[in-house]
Amino acid sequence: MKPCVNDCSGHRPQKGDFLTADWKPDAKAALRDYLLDILKGISMYAHRARQLSVTDRQIDLFTVEALRTAISSEQLSIESVAAVLSRAAQVRDRAKKLYEWICGPFALKPESPHGSEILPIETDPQCILTQALAVDFERSFNRAQEAADLENQCVRLLGEYIARAISAQGGGECEDTAYDLIHNVLSLLADHLQRDDLTRLALIIENKKAKICDRWMDGDYSFNRGALQDTAKDSKWVT
Repeated sequence: MKPCVNDCSGHRPQKGDFLTADWKPDAKAALRDYLLDILKGISMYAHRARQLSVTDRQIDLFTVEALRTAISSEQLSIESVAAVLSRAAQVRDRAKKLYEWICGPFALKPESPHGSEILPIETDPQCILTQALAVDFERSFNRAQEAADLENQCVRLLGEYIARAISAQGGGECEDTAYDLIHNVLSLLADHLQRDDLTRLALIIENKKAKICDRWMDGDYSFNRGALQDTAKDSKWVT
């Protein structure tokens, strides 16, 4: 058995650590969120590289595959997550090197991911579950439920967008502009947006999804947090 990235035997949370009045463990939800956190870290690099006009289809395809695994309740299991994570470290390193490489010619200082998106990537099933539950436990105290629900809605809509984009393009892949949106959204979610920004983001994804069938090459798929903040104050975006 491959050893854990973290020595789980040395600091594995005990059962009693997770038993509180405010948090009840949900293994499947924890696995999903752990996998999403890893994908956010990959997309933070991939999105920034794309802003400098560099893309990598291997990174794109892995992100879509892993995201579809995360949001599929039928496919999501400790085994399916372990299978995806077995390749995630290599893909994250590839995305990081790609971004750092393209920063050179532009004389830019590369940005670094932060928070849970730079978690060590476990591959041992028991360590994956332990890490996922530990992150979920910490998040339960640091994330408002309303924001968490809106983020889940954004992820669900992104999954629906991907399914429609693949169907429109054919061949099991998306148009490159779709990968722009996917990495952009995951990168934004890594910033732990609050209610107004998440509401606006969900509407943007829904709008892009609806337009695929009518006009596939519609508009600019790129947006940023600043633009979201400019529009978030408009009451029509607030639930």
